[in-house]
Amino acid sequence: MFVKKVLMIVFVSVIYLINLNIPVAAEENEQDIIFSPNWMLENGYKEEVEENQEILPFATRVNVNWKVGLKTEKKTKTFHKNAGSKITVEASVFPTKKIRIGIVAKSIGRMYVETTDMAKKTFNIKKTGEYSVFVTNKSDSTIHVVGNYTK
Repeated sequence: MFVKKVLMIVFVSVIYLINLNIPVAAEENEQDIIFSPNWMLENGYKEEVEENQEILPFATRVNVNWKVGLKTEKKTKTFHKNAGSKITVEASVFPTKKIRIGIVAKSIGRMYVETTDMAKKTFNIKKTGEYSVFVTNKSDSTIHVVGNYTK
């Protein structure tokens, strides 16, 4: 009986130790959302609104493949979101340069994260209104942003 108990303890310990080394990946980067009540463009930056946005009435995920010049903010056309819904933004930037990526609405201002390579963030919509997804190039050279967002 004693041998069975010892073997059981050893067996459980081995299983426990094996499971300790399982890598865990988070769904989103652990980036803090920055809030700015100012919905206006920063001084010295120019604005570009996406012109060739496809009209996809039933689509919830829209792909982004943007070239963003230096000191430029590129954003989507506005779309309607209800309070309690979410907008998820996922993007990678090439070459690795500092960008801001997030959402903007006149009624709430800006909510964004800053990154130099990639970001995936979900923004909770607390106020019904018209929203845009934006990328601000904070670097001194043109960047390429590839990703998607949910409407």
